Amino acid sequence: MLKNIVMTNDLIEIIKLIMVASWLTLMTVIDIKSHNVPNKYFNWLFLISLGFVMTNFSNPRPLVYSFLITFIVTEILFQIKGIGGADMKILWLISLLYPVAIRGFPFALLVFAIACIGVGVYGIIKVGLKDQTIMDIKNTRIPFMPFVMVGYFVMIITTF
Repeated sequence: MLKNIVMTNDLIEIIKLIMVASWLTLMTVIDIKSHNVPNKYFNWLFLISLGFVMTNFSNPRPLVYSFLITFIVTEILFQIKGIGGADMKILWLISLLYPVAIRGFPFALLVFAIACIGVGVYGIIKVGLKDQTIMDIKNTRIPFMPFVMVGYFVMIITTF
């Protein structure tokens, strides 16, 4: 029975969607609880991602572009403490799994942009509800992974 299953592109995309959504959900819960996502979760996702990359490696140019641009931007932000290591790594993996450019921007960076907008809206709401100033919450650690997950779903829904 199982030998009759053919791995079509649609099936591969569905598996990829379920895998990334599951991992993002797990990492979101961990990030909210501890503000630290251990590397062991990325190691497994990276190995599985390599399988997807190898199955769709007919044209490496979009993959290299997507990863390289995402790597450079996230590395700069990491160095200036704009994002954490877990946020950087998940965006790298998304860039490998979705080497798509939309109007010239890598999919992963658009996920990141939506996540940043989400954090900004969250900060504005938090300031408004608690009679605080922006400076009061500026040094507050906000888990970024939930916003990355929202950005991922928004991009999936609007793009594919």
